[in-house]
This record gives sequence, C-alpha cells and structure tokens, in this order.
Amino acid sequence: MAEINEQEVLHIANGGGSLSEKDLTGLNLHRAPLAGSDFSGSDVRGTNLRGANLSGADFSNAKLTEANLSEANLRQANMSSSDMSDVFLIEARLFATDFTNANLTGSNMRGAHMTGGVCLDGASLVGVNMRGANLEKGTLRNADLTVAIMNRVNMTDADLSGADLSAATLNGGIFTRANMKSVKLRDAILDASNLENARLDS
Repeated sequence: MAEINEQEVLHIANGGGSLSEKDLTGLNLHRAPLAGSDFSGSDVRGTNLRGANLSGADFSNAKLTEANLSEANLRQANMSSSDMSDVFLIEARLFATDFTNANLTGSNMRGAHMTGGVCLDGASLVGVNMRGANLEKGTLRNADLTVAIMNRVNMTDADLSGADLSAATLNGGIFTRANMKSVKLRDAILDASNLENARLDS
C-alpha cells in the first residue's frame, strides 16, 4: 500500500485520480476539498478530516479507525463495509450516506445530521454515541445498537426492523411512525420516549 502526504492527496484528488488502496494514516486533511474522491480500501486510520468536503466520496472497505470526521460533509458518500470503530462524526452531515455493514463500534455521532435516507443496514453500532442525532427516514435494518447512547435521537419514520437495541439508552427519543418490527429492546431505557404510531409487532 503506497504511503502519500497531504499535498499528494490534494493533487491526486484535484486531478480526478484515485486514492484507492493508499496509506493516509495520520494525515492532516482538515477542511480539505475531496468531494467524489475514491478512498476505497485505503488506510485512513487516525487521519484528521474534520470539516472536509467528502460528498460522494467512496470509502468502501476502508480502514478509518479513530479518524476525525466531525463536521465533515459526507453527503451520499459510500462507507459500506468500512471499519469506522472509534471514529468521530460529531455534527457531521450524513445525508443519504451509505453505512451498510460498516463497523461503527464506539464511534461518536453526537448531533450528526442523518436525514435524507442514511443507510445503516447491518451496521455494528455497539456503544455508539448518537445523542441528539437526527435519523429521520433513515434505515437501520438488522443493525446492532446494543448499549448505544441515543438520548433525544430523532427516528421519525425510520426503519429499525430487526435491529438490536438491547440495553440502549433512548431517553427522550422520538420514534413516531418508526418501523420497529422484531426490534430487541431488552433492558433498553425508554423514559419520556415518543413511540406514537410506531410499529412494534414481532
């Protein structure tokens, strides 16, 4: 895997080249313009991408452990099957982002904006911090959200069918009209949560 520096990353991205299978570990790409870039299969562990424009970027099968993506624009980005454990996504813009089968264990998604059909189907979100996140109309089918912190999360019209919310903290959450068919809620804390018209059948 080829190791490159910040200047090379920007040069390749601006020229429409591929950053697939590259070693970008620990680089500082704060607020970098990287929309539509191909990072598939790359090693992005510990990289600072805070506030970067990554709309439409491809991070499928990439390693992003402990990367900082807070406030980044990931609109319609492909994060499927990526390792995003312990990633920072605080207040990131995740409109229609695809996290299918991604590993987000222990990540911090506090206040993230995930409206517009974000997909977390089959994702591992064990212990994730989603406090105050907006996932209206998102899909989390068969996602693992055990012991997740989801106070005041907005799941209006979301599809959580088959998800595991065991021991999750959901205080003040909004689940209006959410599809919660076959959802596991053992030991979950739902104080002051709104489940109006939610589908809860097994």
